[in-house]
Amino acid sequence: MKICFNIDDYGYSKSQIDGTIYAFKNGLVNSTTALMVVKDEFINYGVEKSKENPDLAIGCHLCLSYGTPLTKGKTIQTEDGKFYKCNKVDYNTFDEEEVYQEYKAQLDKFIRVYGHKPTHLDHHHNIQFKAPQLISAYKRLAKDYDLPYRDTTGPLPYTGMEYEDINMDVFKKYIKKDSDASMELACHAAFVDEELFTNGSYNSLRVNELRFICSKQAKDFVKEMGVEIVHY
Repeated sequence: MKICFNIDDYGYSKSQIDGTIYAFKNGLVNSTTALMVVKDEFINYGVEKSKENPDLAIGCHLCLSYGTPLTKGKTIQTEDGKFYKCNKVDYNTFDEEEVYQEYKAQLDKFIRVYGHKPTHLDHHHNIQFKAPQLISAYKRLAKDYDLPYRDTTGPLPYTGMEYEDINMDVFKKYIKKDSDASMELACHAAFVDEELFTNGSYNSLRVNELRFICSKQAKDFVKEMGVEIVHY
């Protein structure tokens, strides 16, 4: 069995970045995806930490639901120039070309600050699946830049590992011995600081995910099942 253990939201805050690096060094995580619409101080800190840990795969975490847009698309932002909060807008009203140009600006910024293309693309809150024009722009971007992307099908089908009480019983539902399956198991493990606590709602759960993904029990089970840890 082949599994990519990915942490979303890289760059949300300094503590989120520190938690990702901790999970990479001490847990099962081998991949993350970086936000480009957050504060530059966090983006730059994330870049610095990635250089110290070059074996950590880093993708681009496209976003239309948190932070400040990089473009001026009228349909994708509020009157005060922010993204709409997740599920507080009808995504069918978004203009596809405006979505594509915003995605492109975020990806171009990633390439500029990291100095290379991301390993893959995925999406904050997975809202690319919320409307046809979003998934169309998402897949178009991946094709234009020749990048793999998170999907529910393909070589690494996506499964979100988001539970109020992640434990071995939950973990065992995904991981089977001698299986030929491949998948991405994504989570949001992190340390939580004031920035993350104030702006996010998935806080104690992030810490719990970090604890579990770094636990000896989880690591021993993955080894016992003969899992090959891969990334995109």
